[in-house]
Amino acid sequence: MYFAKYNINPKKWHSGGDCVVRALCYATQTSWEKVYDELCYLGKKKCRMPNDPCVYKIFLKKHGFIEHKQLKNDFGSWLKVKDLINRYQNVIIVIHCAHHLTAAINGFQIDTWDCTSKPAGKFYIKPIEEKDLEKIESYLYEHKLITFYKEECNYESRD
Repeated sequence: MYFAKYNINPKKWHSGGDCVVRALCYATQTSWEKVYDELCYLGKKKCRMPNDPCVYKIFLKKHGFIEHKQLKNDFGSWLKVKDLINRYQNVIIVIHCAHHLTAAINGFQIDTWDCTSKPAGKFYIKPIEEKDLEKIESYLYEHKLITFYKEECNYESRD
């Protein structure tokens, strides 16, 4: 797994629930504005805030993600974010941890801070299909992350 510090927020803010929008941008390779607008629309329909778990769960399901419960390791401790990212390859994964939402694409975590040592809560997975690769690489290229992705995710590991 590899961690890249990056903030897709157009104003580079990263507080007050913005992590939900940022994680969903990375997970769906969509602009911050489009994700925010969709979350606000869904939130309004449910009378909830756009960063409410109920709202982003609907968003993720709509985009083909499957929800999974929090997992424990063989010693009974909750798996850490990095454990989940390492366990699930060839997927896009969105992970709830420490009042935070983060995302990884094929073992490549993108976030404003490294939360990989935090216990992972519920998580959502979408397999990466061949047809998705061009969109993913184009998105990462647009955000100047493609070099890291190609170097670190294609069969190399930091751990």
